[in-house]
Amino acid sequence: MGAAAAAWLVLTPIWVAAGLLAPIAIAVPPAAVVMAFTDPAPASGGPEAMQGWVFGVVYTGFTLQGIGLLTAFVLYARVRWGDVLSARTRDVAVGATHGLQGLLVRTAMVFAVVFAAANLYWAFGGTAGRPDGPTGDMNVAQHVLAGAGGVLAVAGAAALLLVLRRPDRPRRFVRPLAVAWIGSAATFAWPLYSLVIVLAQPGDMGHDTAAATSLTSLAGMFAGLLTGLAGAALLAEHGAARTEGRTDGASGRQSARPTASSTP
Repeated sequence: MGAAAAAWLVLTPIWVAAGLLAPIAIAVPPAAVVMAFTDPAPASGGPEAMQGWVFGVVYTGFTLQGIGLLTAFVLYARVRWGDVLSARTRDVAVGATHGLQGLLVRTAMVFAVVFAAANLYWAFGGTAGRPDGPTGDMNVAQHVLAGAGGVLAVAGAAALLLVLRRPDRPRRFVRPLAVAWIGSAATFAWPLYSLVIVLAQPGDMGHDTAAATSLTSLAGMFAGLLTGLAGAALLAEHGAARTEGRTDGASGRQSARPTASSTP
């Protein structure tokens, strides 16, 4: 129990950090290419807005930090949980909470669709309820980031749902696990960050915009949290089943020795 608790204490901050940095790593490179061939205006509206070159330097640093963190975590996970990464999806244990996992993921999918619909609407130019207000000026990176957030939300829940289904599941467990990990983390971390800002400075946002944005963030946070909880239960049961199997195998070998020694 102590080892399991220590593992989750390690995984939780990495999960949140990956959720904050992965969307930036996905959205900034294509946005930077587009912005390089357009007007080098400030990265967002307003006279005190961040200049384009400053935006590029800052978010390139975030992108490299995200890539470095994820690479380091993958290398660590290969050593610490190599048996999980090499497992096939059909070998993943079906435990006592399998039904609950399915309920959590399906509920998360509903929230993820709501969150994705709003973010994709903003990504393609919609202004109603937009985080920067109907008269705001979202730059290319913000449009791409909104679209990436919507796609990751649905992809994370869908990947875990594929693992939980018995037929037509992916062969390699690590692939849907990685998508579920990044998707749920991003869908939880960014909305949580947005809600913290709203609660800390409610007067800086209009009432209509704050309500629409906060409800969207709340839906995303629920989607990411429920997907993460279902994934944690799945991994815990899979790990317990593998440990029990190794223990049973060791007990069988130990019990066979006295029998063999008593044979004339």
